[in-house]
Amino acid sequence: MKTNLLTTPLTIKEIGFPSQQDKRTIMLNNVLNKILNAGDWTKHGVTCEFRCNYPGRDYYFYIMTNQYNNPDILWESIYHLVENVMSWYDLSDIENFEIKVEEGGRRNKCTYYDLAYWGWDRQSVFGNKPFYSEEKHKRIIKWFREKMRNEEKEYNAKMNRALYGGYGMYKNSDKQIIVKPKTFISKIKNLFVNL
Repeated sequence: MKTNLLTTPLTIKEIGFPSQQDKRTIMLNNVLNKILNAGDWTKHGVTCEFRCNYPGRDYYFYIMTNQYNNPDILWESIYHLVENVMSWYDLSDIENFEIKVEEGGRRNKCTYYDLAYWGWDRQSVFGNKPFYSEEKHKRIIKWFREKMRNEEKEYNAKMNRALYGGYGMYKNSDKQIIVKPKTFISKIKNLFVNL
C-alpha cells in the first residue's frame, strides 16, 4: 500500500516565530553542513537548518526553496537529507520534532514520523533507504497505527455528530408551538367570513 505524505499548512506566524539555537541545534547544523557541502545548496537558493522554538524542546528542521513542480521529489530529497543527519544524531525520540518547508508560495509541515513512514513505505528514486534499527522501525509502525486509529475515531465522532446531532438536539429540546402572527389582510378576511 503506497501512502501519501499528509502535510498540514504552515502559518506565517509559525515561520515568523523567533527561532533559537542551543548546543543540540548547533551540532546538528554542523553535521548538516558537512553532509550538504553548504556552498552547493546556497548557490541554488536553498536554505535549510535545524532550529528550535525553545531550547531543549520544540525542535524542527526548516527548509526554504523555490517552488517544485513535483512536491514528491522535494519531500523525497528532504527525507533522505533528514535521515542522513539522523544517522549521526537521532532526533526521533524528541516529541513533536517537525519538518517545516517553505517552497515558493506554499508552506507546509509534517512530523518526523509522518516523513519517516512515508519514505519507508515508498520506492526510493534517490538510492538506498536508510537502515532502521528494529526498535526504531517498531516505533514508526506503532506511531502510524496509532495515528490511523485516532483519525478513524475523529472521523466516526464527526459522522455521529453530523448524522445524529440534529436528532439529539430535537429530542432534548422543549417543544414549542409556533404561532404565526396575524397580518392585516387575514384580520379583514376573518371579519368578512364571520359576518
